[in-house]
Amino acid sequence: MKRGRIAFILAVVGAVFALAASRAAGQGQNVQLVGSYDTPNYANDVFVSGDLAYVANDTSGVQIIDVSNPSSPQLRGSYDTPGSAWGVFVSGGRAAQEA
Repeated sequence: MKRGRIAFILAVVGAVFALAASRAAGQGQNVQLVGSYDTPNYANDVFVSGDLAYVANDTSGVQIIDVSNPSSPQLRGSYDTPGSAWGVFVSGGRAAQEA
């Protein structure tokens, strides 16, 4: 499959999925699962910045996942937030979470 765009989606069961989309000439969109990462809790939100996916992971805080190889995402680090993390946003190299 010719490499197309990669989209990262999350499921409430606590996993982040990498999907690749490509379009062949004269055909519709082709979407394939290329990788996934099972987080320790519910994945409430994901924000991708460069090769890192920041996941608001409920009572497990923010999980930072290296997605430079979408077929094999790896945990880079985590931050234990007070309470539950519901949302996450990255700007200027800094992550902010919504409690």
